[in-house]
Amino acid sequence: MDTLLRRLDARLYGPRRARRELLAEVADGLADAERRYAEAGYGTEAARRAAAEEFGDPDTLVPVYQAELTASQGRRTALLLLFGLPVASRLWGLLWSVVPRQAPPTPAEVAWLYPMYQAATLVSVMGAVLGLALLVRGARRGRSPGAVVVLLGVAGALAVALNLTASVSHAIVARSPAEVIENSPLAVVIYVVTVLAMALVATAAWRSIALARRARTREWRVWL
Repeated sequence: MDTLLRRLDARLYGPRRARRELLAEVADGLADAERRYAEAGYGTEAARRAAAEEFGDPDTLVPVYQAELTASQGRRTALLLLFGLPVASRLWGLLWSVVPRQAPPTPAEVAWLYPMYQAATLVSVMGAVLGLALLVRGARRGRSPGAVVVLLGVAGALAVALNLTASVSHAIVARSPAEVIENSPLAVVIYVVTVLAMALVATAAWRSIALARRARTREWRVWL
């Protein structure tokens, strides 16, 4: 039983918490099977061997468990896309509505940046909604979530790139963060939230792509 759990632990990749919970579930199942065999008159070692044999070859179950872990990473990325950058963008809108006189200037030179902010939000929301829908659809049909998780990662990377490019360009051309904070001290909190949101989404995007690649679950098909 211990060897079986070690083999699974070495072969599976994914979010730490989800992996720990999965392995704990397997360990509980093995313990229950061992208890049944012990109650049937098996010795300790015999009961443990019988429980492990009942579980089966872990190599045949790794793809199933790995798909579950990959889907878990996909759901995390989708939730961050849904509540990360869009929430930060909304906070900026609320700030300027509260202190409209302190709103940043909008010269013609940076007018093109605002559609970029909107595009980042659109990519985040649409990517999250579509990704979650495809994960649910794929789970019902028994398909690997690898391709969807990669697409979620790409959506996250694109959203962060758009938002970061717009933010840096705006700071250079229109108004620096120091000026915004000087005029609106509350902006400090929103800057922190924005940076944290971008960092979390970028990290989740990278992990999604890396996990799908490492687990070798590259089904590059759109599930329709």
